[in-house]
Amino acid sequence: TNERSAARALLGMVCDVVVELDSTLRISKEVPQLSNLLLCSGRSFHGQQLQAFMHEDDHQHYENAMQETSLDMPARAIHVRMRDGDGNKLSMELFTVQFGGLDVMPQYLIGMREFTDLPPLARIPEAAHRTMSAEVAAAAIMRRQQSRVQS
Repeated sequence: TNERSAARALLGMVCDVVVELDSTLRISKEVPQLSNLLLCSGRSFHGQQLQAFMHEDDHQHYENAMQETSLDMPARAIHVRMRDGDGNKLSMELFTVQFGGLDVMPQYLIGMREFTDLPPLARIPEAAHRTMSAEVAAAAIMRRQQSRVQS
């Protein structure tokens, strides 16, 4: 639909990756950018749940946010920590947008961006500030520098 295309375009402008989820919160389409972001080039994430790549402490926060996303409140921003293929923790900002209707199962677009070296677009809870470490920030900077060199 036009709404979905517009939301995808907007998310694509501010996010590193845009992922589509089905009604069971499983990744419904291949997203090569997600493989690159998580340092798992060539790996397929189709059919997997996005929270499988999140830090265990953030699972409930993510589940609650997704349950609270509805047609009445179709968009929200949350903060989670994810693990890349090397085991590094990435502080991520997720923008969730729900699509669907009363007679259609909900589907979601999730815009994802790493926010260790950029200020987040949504307010970060104080506890999240304390969980970010110098190691995570250094790893993110190193990855970005390596990707720039390879480009």
